[in-house]
Amino acid sequence: KKYRDWDGKRYIFRDTNAPTRGNWNVGSVIFNTSPTPGGYVGWVCITAGVANNTAWSPSKAYTVGQQVNANGKVYECTVAGTSGTTAPSHTSGTATDGTVTWRYVSQLAVFKGFGAIQT
Repeated sequence: KKYRDWDGKRYIFRDTNAPTRGNWNVGSVIFNTSPTPGGYVGWVCITAGVANNTAWSPSKAYTVGQQVNANGKVYECTVAGTSGTTAPSHTSGTATDGTVTWRYVSQLAVFKGFGAIQT
């Protein structure tokens, strides 16, 4: 479950995993609400952008509104269809891949775990 608290200066995020959606800034920190041995105390954003854990796949059917990541970027399907063989890589506007039209959304937010918990 995701929690967001305000400490008077900034939001403090808590969740059981690194984010998979939403806009994030460099330095945003998410504290792990279910830490376990071998896991992390939390995650820190090292590349600003949109969080997304759905990788683009070739020859796959996509529907309008689905978001994917490819080449360090996030794209949203604006015309449903089946993807081709080359992932989108544009950085503005739209482009067609197979029969799918993708709209560039943002850079992909990248998170790294911090505070490794020993086993």
